[in-house]
Amino acid sequence: MQNILDILPSDKCCGCGACINACPTQALSFSQDDFGFIRPQIDNGKCIECGKCIRTCPQYNEIETSKPRRVLAALNKNDSVVVKSSSGGIFYALAESVISEGGSAFGATLDDQFKVKHICVERIEDLPLLQKSKYVQSYTGDCYKLALQKLKEGMMVLFSGTPCQVAAMKSIAGDKYAGSLFLVDVVCHGVPSQTFWSDYLMTLSKKVGSLKEYIFCYKRKARNGMNKYASFTGKKCKKFVKNWPQDSYNCFFMEAINYQEVCYSCKFARPERFSDLTICDYWHWDAYHKNDFPSCSTLSGICVNTDAGKMILDKIADKLTLVESSFDNLAAHNGCLLRPTPKPAGREELLQEWKSKGYEFIDQKFEKKNRLRILKNRLQMYVPEGFKLWFYRLRHGN
Repeated sequence: MQNILDILPSDKCCGCGACINACPTQALSFSQDDFGFIRPQIDNGKCIECGKCIRTCPQYNEIETSKPRRVLAALNKNDSVVVKSSSGGIFYALAESVISEGGSAFGATLDDQFKVKHICVERIEDLPLLQKSKYVQSYTGDCYKLALQKLKEGMMVLFSGTPCQVAAMKSIAGDKYAGSLFLVDVVCHGVPSQTFWSDYLMTLSKKVGSLKEYIFCYKRKARNGMNKYASFTGKKCKKFVKNWPQDSYNCFFMEAINYQEVCYSCKFARPERFSDLTICDYWHWDAYHKNDFPSCSTLSGICVNTDAGKMILDKIADKLTLVESSFDNLAAHNGCLLRPTPKPAGREELLQEWKSKGYEFIDQKFEKKNRLRILKNRLQMYVPEGFKLWFYRLRHGN
């Protein structure tokens, strides 16, 4: 019998790690491709040709989906939670509820070595580890096996991740754990590799000194609450805040030029969802709900996809402000609810230059090419918010 490496080409692998977690003999282990993206590797001497890796792979198999039954604009009522979240603080409320009932929450963290990986959290005070976005491919390790073990022990589990990771958890768990396993996918545009990210950090450290902290979504108040920046703290605890066009890594990410190949044909980027709940930033929410929330709020969009999703959302409804919305409005500025991110020209050139000449080279090239753009965004950060609000109203007539 074949194994998953025999039938799924490397450029079709999403690096979710489902096959590695499913292998009963540890014949499969984590490795990387030429650009640092997570891939499985096999020790043929340990393989017993059971086929579990093939049957579990969410890329190779069709996983049951559900169309969103209800779409909501949402905001946590606790301001201190919201300010520490990327958008509306919905994941925190979900995880807090599960943990308070003796359950576990799984999600991605940025550890003290600036590595992005999935971990299990069982204390509410540890939930900040899972808050905020991380624009890097997350290493899942043995999290699916650990989640499955907890489910078998009768515990409640909240599993969050990118759609492919959530589909992997769903494939491994099957349909045995209704009412105990809650799947939450975060709308994903695509992922850069950990190696690319680490090389960027090395280049950044040469500019600002040894890094103490990095925040992908550092919030500053804006007209619709979505004025977010990359923030990093360097030598002597000096904090640097940059808008994404000022920084090479964040610009590459926002322009989708450093994702893994399969992201551009992602089978999970579609209206039919693989999770119980889908959450995302509600970009431009004020075009539809400006009278429902304070003007500087950072909202989440929620798609309720299953009965399980409805059940867990009902448990936390009193902690949220929830307003009925529509899928079309939410998807208007979240294209990956409809289709994969288009592959931009220049991706191969960028990655090849990085591999052959190093990150410092592509960073310098970026700064030289975007000198005026960087200056413009730097100046915009110092424009008073009152003037920005006046200009916004002048342009939009409200």
